[in-house]
Amino acid sequence: MPFERFATIVTIDRIGQPQPAPDADLYCLDRLGIGADEAISIKDTPVSVTAAKTAGLTTIATPGTAVCD
Repeated sequence: MPFERFATIVTIDRIGQPQPAPDADLYCLDRLGIGADEAISIKDTPVSVTAAKTAGLTTIATPGTAVCD
């Protein structure tokens, strides 16, 4: 995957709490130097939508493949 195309990438080792906490979204906003009102978030699971909305992001939900136990 051509990671150089992304302005920022976040992994669990960079944030405090996993989703549904908004930590990953807030981390990305901080790294990009923008506010939530300047971005949109595209998510594919209910838990990730919750995280983005909690971070104050306008969020687009798209169907994804979820693994259920």
